[in-house]
Amino acid sequence: MRTQNLETLQRIARLGSFSLAAEEANMTLSSVSMQMKALEEELGAELFDRASRPPRLTPLGRRVAEQAGNVLHEDQVLRELCSIGEGLAGTFRLGVISSYATRLIPKFLQMAPMNAPGAEFDVSTGLSSDLSASVLSGRLDAAVVTRAGREDPLLRFDTMGRDPMVLALPKGARGETLRQLADELRFLHFQPLSGIGRVIADTLAKHKIDVRRARIFDSIETTMECVNIGIGFTLLPEPDVKRYAAADVKILQPKIGRVEREVALVTRIEPSAERWRGALLDMLATTERLAQGEQKRTAAGMDD
Repeated sequence: MRTQNLETLQRIARLGSFSLAAEEANMTLSSVSMQMKALEEELGAELFDRASRPPRLTPLGRRVAEQAGNVLHEDQVLRELCSIGEGLAGTFRLGVISSYATRLIPKFLQMAPMNAPGAEFDVSTGLSSDLSASVLSGRLDAAVVTRAGREDPLLRFDTMGRDPMVLALPKGARGETLRQLADELRFLHFQPLSGIGRVIADTLAKHKIDVRRARIFDSIETTMECVNIGIGFTLLPEPDVKRYAAADVKILQPKIGRVEREVALVTRIEPSAERWRGALLDMLATTERLAQGEQKRTAAGMDD
């Protein structure tokens, strides 16, 4: 259906005659008449009572003219959306690992209308492996994951940042190294099948740390609460430890070299993703900087 015909219909409804509509649009009267005839044939309905002079809109014609306004508005929205070009435009299905979601998603969604007014984001959470598989299958457009293990060659991983992993010890713990603590306390292991979990498991295996007495949790908040009340110790990303640690929890470097969790944006390697990947990365990076700044200010306020 040609939007020009709908515009002409609306003009006739507003002005009340074919001739005035033709004059306003700088068209001939016959062109206006031909447009309306074509519109009636396309819709299979009589929009005008041509027995009267000049032709009058039928009740159905008036209703179609009213609805034409909605169609024209949506047409304009679509044209504006498509004119954005290389920026973020459309509805994006974005996955975020659960361990990262608390510090990223609220600020990201708050900033989205300002930073990407032409875009909407459907956000879901899950494990790194599941989110990467969803990106590969097309169920997600992109996902924020922890890099660990083998990566599919059809996926692209763009590093967003690295979080140092630290030990969180309950009050009264005597040990200071990972091995000493493993002999003294029960290890609280966060999701061994998750991205962070694999980083933890690889670290323990590399340094031959025996944690057969480990308790396994699927929530960082639960893991840290168990540390807070003295059930055991853990190894987790520093920002998450500091978010949930009680005031008397000791936070130490593992003293086995730098251990870190690498966070990346994963997308499919395809031309369509090239048009928006950079803009999404920039938006996520800005969000992360702001979120970290707020967390530091909050921590400083608590220290005061």
